[in-house]
Amino acid sequence: MIWARMLAYITGVTAFIALHHRFTGREEDLMKQRTHWLKTKSFAALNRLFEDFLIYLLEGAPISPLLGILETPNWWEDSNPHSYNFSSEEGPALHVHLTTEGKLVGLRLQ
Repeated sequence: MIWARMLAYITGVTAFIALHHRFTGREEDLMKQRTHWLKTKSFAALNRLFEDFLIYLLEGAPISPLLGILETPNWWEDSNPHSYNFSSEEGPALHVHLTTEGKLVGLRLQ
């Protein structure tokens, strides 16, 4: 079980790094920030991920690498299954909007 989780962790980081040339060589930084987000669910951790990595994702990027970093969204609406939200424990959230094919349309931190 631990090995499967580690493999998913490494695969998620690798897939995310491959999305943009700006991320090349920043695997360790992304792994640290991801770990901090998953442990704390703080706005500071989410904001740091957003400013250092997420803001550079291009429209049309697949959602799976993003889910590999942020894991399961806190909530989404049944009426709009193409809008995911990742909330910090302090209230602010990252809103991710997708196409019907699961490609990134946009994201915002609010």
